[in-house]
Amino acid sequence: MQLFDHEDDCRFCKMGQFQRISLCEDESSIKIAYKVLKPGGLPDVYVCSKCRHMYRHFKGDLDQYHAEEYRKNFPTFALEKRIFHIENLLDSIQWIQYYISGYTFLEIGSGDGLFAEKFCEKFKIEKKDYTCCEINPNLAAQTAEMGFSVANDSFLAVENVKADVVIALDVLEHIDDVFSFAEKVSDVCKEMLIVQVPVKRSTCNPNPVPGYDDIPPFDGHVHYFSSVSAVKLFDDNFKPQFTNITEKNDVANGPEIQLILKKRAEKKKVVPKHKIRFLDVR
Repeated sequence: MQLFDHEDDCRFCKMGQFQRISLCEDESSIKIAYKVLKPGGLPDVYVCSKCRHMYRHFKGDLDQYHAEEYRKNFPTFALEKRIFHIENLLDSIQWIQYYISGYTFLEIGSGDGLFAEKFCEKFKIEKKDYTCCEINPNLAAQTAEMGFSVANDSFLAVENVKADVVIALDVLEHIDDVFSFAEKVSDVCKEMLIVQVPVKRSTCNPNPVPGYDDIPPFDGHVHYFSSVSAVKLFDDNFKPQFTNITEKNDVANGPEIQLILKKRAEKKKVVPKHKIRFLDVR
């Protein structure tokens, strides 16, 4: 089922509407191609008119694609480069060491366990206190061999798990129903949420278009967050403690939005729209 279309109000900022884009913004060959396509051939890509959150509607089974096909099209980067990115990330959040003593951890989308291993080394965490969740069976098995407890399933399907700190690095962009994800994170997470998501990489159609073979393979990204939509997704239950937009090739190939959020003691109260006032600062 499609999550958004051009008539949907944005559930992130609650101010804009999702509108279908008319052409691809990043590759000139695709941009020219879309100009001559009929409306039915327009990209299955939608963007909020206010917060600029972007949704790419993939028409296949997203869980199955990530479990079986994603790594065939997008293998992991070279080990040296991955370690460089991870070490930069850990250095940027090293201040959390003063707040996580005695905590338990859950990493969602843990891949082959490399980040988990480096995180535990950096912050002196015992592996018994660090649980991984990974949908790809081969990567899950690899992580288990490293000594971590691993749930080989989609996070939304995992049951009976709690952790003081939940970590989701480059995961949210791969999940269609991010609102259910946010609700489940709130149920699972007791204290702190660490999130990293890529800034817009591609507006190319995530689905094949007959007659256009130069469209790149689907990279698994169905959401591209703005700094506004990333915070708003968790705003009911988490308060931002740290926000950052990294430079290209700092913690990933492209720029990334980083968030560290603290669990609210009570769920944030919703302010009725008629009570919201905006200050004109022009």
